[in-house]
Amino acid sequence: MSKQGGVWVSGAMMDSSLIKSAKMDVDDSNLDLVVEAQRCQGQGNPLPADRYPQVIFGMFPFKKNKKLPDFCNAGGFWTVSRAFADVLRQFNLGRTRFYPVQAFQFDRKTPIEGEYFTLAFGETKDTLLPELSRLERPYPGQDLWHLQLGAYKDGDVVLAPSAFDGVACGWRQDLTMPSC
Repeated sequence: MSKQGGVWVSGAMMDSSLIKSAKMDVDDSNLDLVVEAQRCQGQGNPLPADRYPQVIFGMFPFKKNKKLPDFCNAGGFWTVSRAFADVLRQFNLGRTRFYPVQAFQFDRKTPIEGEYFTLAFGETKDTLLPELSRLERPYPGQDLWHLQLGAYKDGDVVLAPSAFDGVACGWRQDLTMPSC
């Protein structure tokens, strides 16, 4: 770890238990806008609040959610609890924003306990040094890299010193996606 701090690497976004089936307050005529917002979010391109869901609903009448996890993917958008957002707000997140989202059960009336926000990524950092990292290239010839799921160790991911410059948050889901 450098004098400037450390870098946190997490497999949370690959954890299927954090994917929650949900519907959004978007009608079918706006689905193209939702797909575009999800793509832009995955690239760290900021979008205004109206491009994110304002309300999410459970998808199944037999599944009752007392609470959502502090961090989950609800209906295709990363969603965080107030507590999780408060921790992240302690850091310079640049253009990353938290947009309020109400969460309801399938009946669209019964609230799910807690206060939630869509985590709208607004930054990217291209600081990965794959040639020095312990990564795999699942698709030869493409700039996609991943860690094997499981036990990550210090030193598995090596970043350029510029990773410590500017905002604390940089997100890059897929280096091969077209720009927004």
